[in-house]
Amino acid sequence: RRVEAVGPSVSSELVRQSVVALILGAVAVLAYLWFRFEWQFAVGAIATTAHDIFVTLAIYSLLGIDFDLTSIAAILTIMGYSLNDTVVVYDRIREMLRRYKRMPMPALLDQAVNATFSRTIIVSMTTFLAVLALYWFGGEVLRGFSLAMAVGVVVGTYSTIYVAAPMLIHLGLRPSVVEPKADDGVEEAVIVAPDEAGVVPTAPALTPAPAPAAARRTGKGRQRPRPAKS
Repeated sequence: RRVEAVGPSVSSELVRQSVVALILGAVAVLAYLWFRFEWQFAVGAIATTAHDIFVTLAIYSLLGIDFDLTSIAAILTIMGYSLNDTVVVYDRIREMLRRYKRMPMPALLDQAVNATFSRTIIVSMTTFLAVLALYWFGGEVLRGFSLAMAVGVVVGTYSTIYVAAPMLIHLGLRPSVVEPKADDGVEEAVIVAPDEAGVVPTAPALTPAPAPAAARRTGKGRQRPRPAKS
């Protein structure tokens, strides 16, 4: 009969493999985002994801929760959720950088975050409710996984809004860095900075001026000749 013993060496091996998996995943994501976006977006996404993982691990340490295989799976899942939310916001920021070259960066980032805010909140709330049900009804085995996921969803939501976007300013991102698409066909809009109330006014729509009375002619710019009087 075969007997296997589980000791500290097995747990240390699992920790080593999980760390290697996290590092390889971060490197792969960094390479993809660097190729897909600019380097500022890649560094910001990795820093935001690392922030979410470290906060989740800190909650584990403060509460004294056992770190097992399900916790490692939760950390990898949190990494995917955080990157997904961050990439959605960054894609909107890049789109606005191509359209609004003269808009100040704080106002542009604020509008990009507001445009994706409802999507971020809805996705996070639905995921959190599912994880909460898993925590209460999933049994003791899934408690670690569901707790890590709940913490990661909450942390990832606020980091996407308050960490990922403002970090681009500190990394030196400017509208001139993002190259416009050749097939955009969108004229540049001139938008000024927000006023004291926080409202960003836009340029008023241009209305065509009425044609002068002397220019109201028929035909190709010629007046219709009047018939001669008999």
